[in-house]
Amino acid sequence: MIVIIVILSILLSIAIYFSINTYIKNKKLIEANIEYDDWFGIFNLRIRETIEMINEVDHSGVFEADDDVGHSFQSIKEIINDLNDLVTHDDNEGL
Repeated sequence: MIVIIVILSILLSIAIYFSINTYIKNKKLIEANIEYDDWFGIFNLRIRETIEMINEVDHSGVFEADDDVGHSFQSIKEIINDLNDLVTHDDNEGL
């Protein structure tokens, strides 16, 4: 009888240890997820602001792709639009 009580006590102690350990790890993951979500929101906002500024700068099509500056501007604009598509795609996936 005492052997069974000792074995059950050891198993209970192990179960409590793993439960507490899992709880602590889960809490850290939730905090990291909240930080990531905050970062992602700020990143998304900055991408949108950048797109607005790029469109404002090139509202009259001043930066034509026929010179080096225009080509560089168009490349930057494409990269920003690709980032926006990626962010918008990831944002819609979470819904």
